[in-house]
Amino acid sequence: MQRALAGPGYDPGPGDGPMGAGTRAAVRARQAAVGPTADGRPTPEPGVARRSIAG
Repeated sequence: MQRALAGPGYDPGPGDGPMGAGTRAAVRARQAAVGPTADGRPTPEPGVARRSIAG
């Protein structure tokens, strides 16, 4: 997920595996750009978060 966020310019911080504050902030920024909910939590459906980040 961190690589997927970094590609389009959302800085998740270092790709260290765990979802930390930087990754949550990057998810929140992406959510704010594309959807109604910006809570910093990836969607629970498999692949949805990755597809929304890439698209």
